[in-house]
Amino acid sequence: MKQTIKGHGAALLSVMIWGTTFISSKIVLAHLSPIELLIYRFLVGLAVLTLLEPHKMVLKKKSDEVYFIFAGITGVTLYYLLENISLTYTTASNAGVIVSTAPFFTALAAWILRKEKCMSVRFLGGFALALSGIALISFQGGSISLNPLGDFLALCAAFVWGFYSVFSKWISEKEYPVIAATRRIITWGLLFMIPFGFFMGFSFEPEILFRPGVLFHVVYLGISASAMCFVLWNYAVDRLGVITSGVYIYLTPVATVALSVPVLHETFTWYTGAGMLLTIVGLVMSG
Repeated sequence: MKQTIKGHGAALLSVMIWGTTFISSKIVLAHLSPIELLIYRFLVGLAVLTLLEPHKMVLKKKSDEVYFIFAGITGVTLYYLLENISLTYTTASNAGVIVSTAPFFTALAAWILRKEKCMSVRFLGGFALALSGIALISFQGGSISLNPLGDFLALCAAFVWGFYSVFSKWISEKEYPVIAATRRIITWGLLFMIPFGFFMGFSFEPEILFRPGVLFHVVYLGISASAMCFVLWNYAVDRLGVITSGVYIYLTPVATVALSVPVLHETFTWYTGAGMLLTIVGLVMSG
């Protein structure tokens, strides 16, 4: 019971931090390319995890490396690359809503790869309620602007995150230390980013990177959203399972709004309140 409560706490803290990352990423992408931001933030994250756990992790079986490779490709390289590129074509609101469909794709991936029967009427009903709430929060009753390419890339990001969740669950079942395992996943993710760096014109420009506004967001994204959140999320998946931890992603836009009201002094409207309520009901129903 105590471990389950810790798992819920880890998942909740993860999404609260991730709720701020769309805004941070959008700010930095005005100065850095998507691949530059990814490589910098995950290098920071890797450095932090190495300081926390400097010892080399020994695989229990050589074949386990496959899980780490696919977790790195899906959860680090593809997910964040697709999300960052989508933000250059669509709004943060659109991306936030679309990426929040990840729990549906997590359930789909669990059904395909693990034969888990999780596509129940209750789960799908909760998914519909949560997505309706997220839409109310994000668009605040205004018109919805469709950006086909950016929105499609955000949907692809949600799709690959679902598969990452399953691979991370397999890794947790092997009982590897969470920090060391997360470090290995990020290492593989960075390695697979290198080819994208060549094709997408990665360029190290210190005069841009070390601007206070840019560097602050890169370090923030690296320490909190990359290192800490990945460790917390992998812990939550281990304690709660793929589906229960996955539905917490519905709360990402809720966390964004909850922080923007006191910090950015944004207005709390009835759309916000109704959206938050629908999202929470949907989460409880799906979980």
